[in-house]
Amino acid sequence: TNDSLSHVPLNNLDVYIRQHPNRKTVSVIPFNLWIYAITHPPKTHGIKYWLGLYKLGDIIGEAPVLIDETQAKKSAEEMQKTLFNNGYFNSVVNYQIDTLAPKRGKVTYLIDSKKPYIIDTLYYNIENDSIRALILETRQKTLIKKGLNYNIDLFEQERKRIEFLLKDNGYYYFSKDLIVLDVDSNKNRVSITLN
Repeated sequence: TNDSLSHVPLNNLDVYIRQHPNRKTVSVIPFNLWIYAITHPPKTHGIKYWLGLYKLGDIIGEAPVLIDETQAKKSAEEMQKTLFNNGYFNSVVNYQIDTLAPKRGKVTYLIDSKKPYIIDTLYYNIENDSIRALILETRQKTLIKKGLNYNIDLFEQERKRIEFLLKDNGYYYFSKDLIVLDVDSNKNRVSITLN
């Protein structure tokens, strides 16, 4: 990665990787894979098959993980979407498949995060005078603050905060779906209008 993502409130991007290597015992031995290989002979006949050892292999063993380029591509797309939703609009996530040895390989994800978009200003566009007064009165509690990264989850939390605020003040049928956030971006700065 070109840019440190440590200052971004992101879960580890590893959670978006769809394929993981076979487990290893004591970080070295692929014991579960061995059990599977021993109990699953290439032929469906023979003593191991008829003794039912293949069933034991299904319980204890672990089938070999095959590198699937489609899964690698989907993982990269999900990482890029997550970065976008956290203000990295220009980020690029690619993957590279390398062969390490016969029947062994690895997938490397290459993340170029670029610079994040930062919240610069927040405007309120509220036609109803009493609702405007109520929201502006509690604006110090807003979750959208200048200097924070653009963050779609943060915006959703702010919409819920306003919904609960209005419901607590007598607007029982108000829904967060009536709140629209318009985002205007320019040179890594974001201006937000709350409608």
